[in-house]
Amino acid sequence: MDIEKLIGKVFDEVAEQIGPFEIENNAWELELDEGAEESFYVTTQSGELELKLNKDKIIQTIFLRPDAEGKFLLEPYQTETGRGEIRKAFGKPDASGEVILDKMFGDTYGYDRYQKEIVYHFEYQNIKQSQLKMITLMSLKSAP
Repeated sequence: MDIEKLIGKVFDEVAEQIGPFEIENNAWELELDEGAEESFYVTTQSGELELKLNKDKIIQTIFLRPDAEGKFLLEPYQTETGRGEIRKAFGKPDASGEVILDKMFGDTYGYDRYQKEIVYHFEYQNIKQSQLKMITLMSLKSAP
């Protein structure tokens, strides 16, 4: 499955490719009709893939978490991929964040963000930024 190409697709057209999933709101159709929600989340049963859909069921954002072996659905990335490898593949980031150690709010280990045909956001999980925690893919329109 070419994960990046899911951005902008209507969920119903690609649902079979995703496999077993759960929708955050059991009253999906009711909420769409009433307009109570602006977006919905769909998560695969494995938890490796989470999609944020707008009210028209268009995939706006994809959250990728590693599987039990540390691999992401976006190849060739795995938890052992670090900031150096990301920057070697993508170049200088359009935005980045550094390590913040905060006892009150919790530690964050930085990120790199790239605006290409879609937005790629790589979040690191250790102080050396030698491991990936999560990859987020977003449409250019929906990216904050």
